[in-house]
Amino acid sequence: MIDLFVKAWDENNKLLLKEFETAIPSGYTDIVKKLISIVINPYLDKIKPEYPESDGLDIDSMTIIDNGDYQGTQIFIIPFNTYQPDIDDYVFTCNYYGSCSGCDTYQNITMGCDYDKDGNEIPTKEVAKDLHTLALHLLQSFRYLDKENEMLTIDQINKLEADNKKYKDALIKIKELNITCADCKGTACGVCSNADGKPSNSYKIAAETLKESEDKC
Repeated sequence: MIDLFVKAWDENNKLLLKEFETAIPSGYTDIVKKLISIVINPYLDKIKPEYPESDGLDIDSMTIIDNGDYQGTQIFIIPFNTYQPDIDDYVFTCNYYGSCSGCDTYQNITMGCDYDKDGNEIPTKEVAKDLHTLALHLLQSFRYLDKENEMLTIDQINKLEADNKKYKDALIKIKELNITCADCKGTACGVCSNADGKPSNSYKIAAETLKESEDKC
């Protein structure tokens, strides 16, 4: 996490919640843009930290990397608003996305919307709250692209990609099989990963996402 951005959240997150109570963001990119324009940049402009943070993030220069197909990982790379930004003038955040409401957080949240007489989505309070939480997770994922002791190594990137795959597979299997480790007693159901029937951390996270209790895992 980036401390300045966390402080920005503490100060401005209610403004973002109000925005989500008014209109549904069009997707993850829109949420990142609103994080920057409503939460991060106003705070940086107010406190005037050291350069380049003092000039805020340049939303218009954001680059999105997405090599997935129906599902995958989006990486949002944004420079600070400075002339010819150097490598350490960039920050990034990322998220996994899926192809349907069963494996994609944004689609799952927006399924709870109401509709007006013209068929337009209207956010409920619960939907706005969940979008607000999703935005918080994106903010917590922000890192400097190149900062001392913070630059990702190839091994770290590979681990992140492997964890994303385990997470996705766990979501699919837990939902499709609808079984617990108690059912298979750790014998190879594909949900649990240890012979003693105790799920790995990745599967615990997946189970929690599907509102499975740890006792049932």
